Amino acid sequence: MRADMAKLTRHYKGTRTDVDRHGNRRWYTLDPTGRKVRMREEPGSDAWVREWESIRSGVHIADDRVPIGTMARLIVDYMASPEWAALAKSTKANRRRILDKVRASAGDLAARSITPADIRAGRNARQDTPAAANVHMKVLSALFSWGQEHGHVDHNPVRGVKRLAMRSGGFHTWTADECLQFEAAHPVGTRARAAYALALYTGSRLSDVARLGPADVSADGIRLTQQKTGSQGTVPMLGELRDALEALDMTGLQTFLVTQYGRPFTAKGLGNWFADRCREAGLPNECRMHGLRKAIAARLAEAGATTEEIMAVTLHMSESEVRTYVREADQKRLARNAMGKLKRPT
Repeated sequence: MRADMAKLTRHYKGTRTDVDRHGNRRWYTLDPTGRKVRMREEPGSDAWVREWESIRSGVHIADDRVPIGTMARLIVDYMASPEWAALAKSTKANRRRILDKVRASAGDLAARSITPADIRAGRNARQDTPAAANVHMKVLSALFSWGQEHGHVDHNPVRGVKRLAMRSGGFHTWTADECLQFEAAHPVGTRARAAYALALYTGSRLSDVARLGPADVSADGIRLTQQKTGSQGTVPMLGELRDALEALDMTGLQTFLVTQYGRPFTAKGLGNWFADRCREAGLPNECRMHGLRKAIAARLAEAGATTEEIMAVTLHMSESEVRTYVREADQKRLARNAMGKLKRPT
């Protein structure tokens, strides 16, 4: 029970526990005002998690404690909405961290008074970390879009404010040489090779790779369900992936990838474990599992796949990121064709 208590208090922010004078364990979590609220459901159960989310979002707080029209009220109502409930757990956790900070710094401001200039000022204040600045704007845009749809505000001040240019381009895309180097260090038959093949040949995010198992394999390929977006699809299984998986001993296991204790990885645990395998292969520090998702998109683009074809594999919801790979592949092809016209006649 002690391990479970430590896990719950670590993973569910604001959670507290104590024992009353009768020896009964009690659980609490802090609401957006900082008040400690008693939890009644079985600790760790789905109902307990829903109760924690409800308290953390402030659903129980009386209206007069969060004035109508304020940013705080907009955030509270958004977190109590069906649209919020439908978000993936990881998405809610990331958005909650940002919205908690917004509420602490600007919760008393009128939501309708927020202007594009305010959003631009917040973006510029985070210019040293452009990725974080852009995520902050994305979350605010989702908040105001929801508010506009439901009549809380009459405009979305984030629209029209440009995102900051990304200096690093996000996660590093693995090169062909880096892929060959990893394959040489981790041959077929190792779980490292299986993890690599799953990430590369399904184009899945790390959190989805961690959940894949034999039950996801069908005659048509491997069935994918994205935890982040809920998107579903089936991707044909290439021989490289099939060979890597068939070489594993899956006796009694529900997922392809497990810890040294035979338990399924968490997303964070898998990321750390895979980073160690990359270091064993002598790869640079920027080589991470998510870079393999980008690598397969780049390979497909260079092979002439369309934006729609790449999205059918990676299950991207937006065309914008995928178009980047297609544009880069087209640039390389056009450059080769152009320079070929300068070749001396033989």
